[in-house]
This record gives sequence, C-alpha cells and structure tokens, in this order.
Amino acid sequence: FAGTAVSRVDDTVDFAWADAGPGMGLPTDHFSICWTGQLLAQYSETHVLTTTSDDGIQLWIDGRLMISNWTDHGSTTDSCQINLVAGKRYAIKIKWGFRLLCGSDR
Repeated sequence: FAGTAVSRVDDTVDFAWADAGPGMGLPTDHFSICWTGQLLAQYSETHVLTTTSDDGIQLWIDGRLMISNWTDHGSTTDSCQINLVAGKRYAIKIKWGFRLLCGSDR
C-alpha cells in the first residue's frame, strides 16, 4: 500500500467528502480509511447498524464481520442486526475505500 498514512481521532464516523477528500495532504480520490474504537450499548436489545458508502465498506464488531460490501459501487446502504448488552463495550472496526488498510481482518 503506497501513499501517505495519517492517524487522527474522529468522534463520529459520518462523512460526505465528495470531491474534497479527507484533507491533511491526502488525495481527493483513491484512498482508504480504517476506523477503530468502541461501541457502548445503552440498551440490551437487537440493534440495527447501518452504513452508507460509495465504494468498499466493511463493519466488524468484536472481530466478527457484520457488513461486507467491498465492491466499487455508488452510494449504497447496507445494514445488519446484532444483539447488544447494555453497558458493555464492543470493539468496532470500519474499513472504507479502495484497498484494505488495517492489516488483518480481525
């Protein structure tokens, strides 16, 4: 994987870059991003997790692949259902873009 690697903290993963790109010296197209963090469930129930992406997207919860649409596509919404326990933190990883960036798939 070639190019500039940037690390930063995003409080929320909700971007619509269009032709602007993510900034910080990165190109406006042909880049990939990997977000990692934690998801804290407020309620014990079945939750619906939704992604809307233009190009590849993967969503992992506790190492389990929940959404995978790693294709070249226009704006597409994907969703999954997962049972979460209130007060429990779950590892979350979101991969988006043209190539895998985060190394292993776990």
